[in-house]
Amino acid sequence: MLARLYNQNSEYKKAQEYLQKALTIKTEIGDKHGEASCYGNLGNVFLSVGEYAKAEEYLQKALTIEIEICDKDGEASCYISLGNVFQSVGEYAKAEEYLQKALTIKTEIGAKTGEASCYINLGNVFQSVGEYAKAEEYLQKALTIKTEIGDKHGEASCYGNLGNVFQSVGEYAKAEEYLQKALTIEIEICDKDGEASCYISLGNVFQSVGEYAKAEEYLQKALTIKTEICDKDGEASCYISLGNVFQSVGEYAKAEEYLQKALTIKTEICDKDGEASCYINLGNLFLSVGEYAKAEEYLQKALTIEIEICDKDGEASCYISLGNVFQSVGEYAKAEEYLQIALTIKTEIGNKRGEASCYGNLGNVFQSVGESAKAEEYLQKALTIEIEICDKDGEATCYISLGNVFDSVGEYAKAEEYLQKALTITTEIGAKTGEARCYGNLGKLCLTIGEHAKAEEYFRKAIEISKDTGEIEVQFLAHLNLNYCSLALTGNVSEALSNLLASIEKCERMLNFLGNNDRYKILFFDKHASPYRLFSSLCSSSGKHYEALHVVELGRARALADLVADRYFVEKEASLNPESFAGILKVIRDSSNRTCLYISYHGEDIFLWTAKQSKPIAFRKTKLSESYVSKHGKLSVDDLFKRESLLRNFHVLPQEQCEDRSLFSSYANQLTNEANLEVSLSSLRPLLDEEEVITDPELPTLFQVYNMLIAPVSDLLEGSEEIIVVPDRCFFQVPFAALHDKCNRYLSDTFKIRIVPSLTTLKLILDSPAGSHSETGALIVGEPSVTDVYFKGELRKLCKLPGAKAEAEMIARLLPESHLLIGEQATKQAVLQRIPSVSLVHFAAHGDAERGEIALTPPDSTMGIPHEQDYLLSMADISQVRLTAKLVVLSCCHTACGQIKTEGVVGIARAFLGSGARSVLVALWALQDDATEHFMRRFYENLVQGKSASECLHQAMKWMRNNGFSEVRQWAPFMLMGDDVSFHLGEKK
Repeated sequence: MLARLYNQNSEYKKAQEYLQKALTIKTEIGDKHGEASCYGNLGNVFLSVGEYAKAEEYLQKALTIEIEICDKDGEASCYISLGNVFQSVGEYAKAEEYLQKALTIKTEIGAKTGEASCYINLGNVFQSVGEYAKAEEYLQKALTIKTEIGDKHGEASCYGNLGNVFQSVGEYAKAEEYLQKALTIEIEICDKDGEASCYISLGNVFQSVGEYAKAEEYLQKALTIKTEICDKDGEASCYISLGNVFQSVGEYAKAEEYLQKALTIKTEICDKDGEASCYINLGNLFLSVGEYAKAEEYLQKALTIEIEICDKDGEASCYISLGNVFQSVGEYAKAEEYLQIALTIKTEIGNKRGEASCYGNLGNVFQSVGESAKAEEYLQKALTIEIEICDKDGEATCYISLGNVFDSVGEYAKAEEYLQKALTITTEIGAKTGEARCYGNLGKLCLTIGEHAKAEEYFRKAIEISKDTGEIEVQFLAHLNLNYCSLALTGNVSEALSNLLASIEKCERMLNFLGNNDRYKILFFDKHASPYRLFSSLCSSSGKHYEALHVVELGRARALADLVADRYFVEKEASLNPESFAGILKVIRDSSNRTCLYISYHGEDIFLWTAKQSKPIAFRKTKLSESYVSKHGKLSVDDLFKRESLLRNFHVLPQEQCEDRSLFSSYANQLTNEANLEVSLSSLRPLLDEEEVITDPELPTLFQVYNMLIAPVSDLLEGSEEIIVVPDRCFFQVPFAALHDKCNRYLSDTFKIRIVPSLTTLKLILDSPAGSHSETGALIVGEPSVTDVYFKGELRKLCKLPGAKAEAEMIARLLPESHLLIGEQATKQAVLQRIPSVSLVHFAAHGDAERGEIALTPPDSTMGIPHEQDYLLSMADISQVRLTAKLVVLSCCHTACGQIKTEGVVGIARAFLGSGARSVLVALWALQDDATEHFMRRFYENLVQGKSASECLHQAMKWMRNNGFSEVRQWAPFMLMGDDVSFHLGEKK
């Protein structure tokens, strides 16, 4: 009894413990029937936690005894349990065989309840392999028996299972009807567990048809009951279903939170199969938001478990999801390989629905690589199976994919035919979500072929339906596309702007769903930035320059601005409200000696705004082709500025002059621009010899970049002492100080120059509450002792940095109240312990070329060769610290580097700003030893005299140019990001 109670409450370890005790006693006293019962119950416990091999072993022992003592009923029960084990591991033929044996026995001995149970279990097996007609037939037989014998609980169970079958084939109205019948009975007989299960199934049905609010309501009811009755397994199931609902409506942070809760429970109760299921769901969540590395990591964890517990069906599902990940990142060969493995397994185990899924996904892969004929062939195979198994929802999905294939090859009539078929089905089965997406796809098709009026009609229908379902993403895309319809049909700019604004409003709403998840926000803006740029471009063309700047700022460095706001415990500044933007602009207009140069681009168009005190916003627009002509024809800004050798001419260093503070030069040379302009312009490495430098006439010079970004507004910059530049994406890596006019006058000859990620970020820093930043103390870190390490899974060796050590010691002599960490003292732990309380931080160490992360001394406790977490000061480490530093100086190679995103540069510099630093001095490229030491000496000599960081940078650059360091690579690697801070320091003797 105790074991049964623990099993019901998902306390499987305790249940196992008590059953083992019972087994020992039953064996000792020679009670064969009791012994078999214990083995059977233990087998079911192991089944519950996904230990299928052990479950089979114990159930086979029980079966042997039951046959031996001629207990036919017990024998049949063992066959049922073994059938369930085989079903769980995807051995459906074997599951059917054992359940048929049980059915034969139960029928022979007249055990009607047992007979019905066999029909239910066989129905579930047939449902698993996509034989839905057969599943319905067997479940109807069970229902008839349960009704005849007056088993209300069993009757409810049959209605529930039939409801799940109808959901599987897309008969959602019928599914709801049967599940409501089950729910009525469960409430009537006071079965709380059964009632909760009905709520879960009904929630899943409502999710399928896009009624997400109703789905959440029912699943929350289920969760309340499962928690009350202490059903941990059921509680986890509710969290999984709720997580999937939140994912459907774009609430990704909430989805992850609920799925992680489910994972915690599944791990606690040792449910290996459930744990794998959570990893799969989390992997698919990360896939949907573009976190491909994390998606792969979680799916690989799931795959390991599925193989370990011999669940073939689950294993195949992992291969499908992994295939989708590889497709998303463009690894099509690998995607095909994994999907073919999945197809083999699904075919072997007789899972027709899974087989169709594999064919469908393979079809999408072939379309991605331009193999349209093969794509059509595989999608037609998927379609044939979906029709055969009566899966209406799956059939509609195939029609949509086939429609997209025909669209891609210009067979527009056929594309429309297939999309209309999908629309008919989704409308018939009440799948509102699918219906809205069909209208969206038809709208895009009509837009392609120039049927703008029809496209507008379809997009409006998509919006109307998705308002009911709450799918904001569909509304976002429809409004975005309606902008093109407005311009094409009537040239109505006002209407186009109205639709773009509606699209931005949806985007802002989805952004709120992401909570404080920085990763998701960065990825989100990569996928949803276009309406901000289009609105700004269209406003600019219409003379609405202020509105254009407002909206482009709204989409700039939003995730960082939110980090900074959270750091200072203040309200977020970014808003569509014009008054909010006026407050943000005030930070520039409060000073008479500075001008803000705001840069944006779209295609080959470059947009430039200037803002200064007592002056209206000024705007200039230029085209890339006006200052740069390529023999390859028209280029976009991204086409040009993502070129790997861009700007190599002015920062290549002869190796003998460079103390290479790159973390690993050979690794840096292997970086490729695989997606989202991830290679920054500064990730290039010094070549071996000066003579090897080849000037590519196709690359823009500093003068040409000056003509792109500065010349159009040069008259507007006059009279200012400082320029605050707000760059856009790839322009973050431009050395603005080194840009020069036709007379070779550098921009930094005339102006101090500072970079800010966004005006919103700058305002939040300037308005930070009193006491947010320390006024005393400095932490100086130089030449950490780190040699042999593992980096990216490979054994690497780091060279010593005697120049960095000398630099750190020199700065420590200049600064009072400084704490110097050199060599063995410069551990990651020591740095993280001291860094929160000081006003100034200086690093002179190795920097990672990919994100600027810094190599420090690994702790003494490190066993063997250290891994990244032991020695690398990462963005994640910094994000966990609350800084009070006014200035962080990163005198390491590539500390301005990072992934180029819509957000800006996502690297170590951003992490410092997000954690509370007012300003960061960073390096764009590899540093020359001698030049860097002189540069830093001049910078700090000015700093201790009370000059601002921007002035110190300006003076140091000038001194370098006038004292034998005239090469751009020597004097221009550093740029200041953030506020212009100053210190009240007395110079050290």
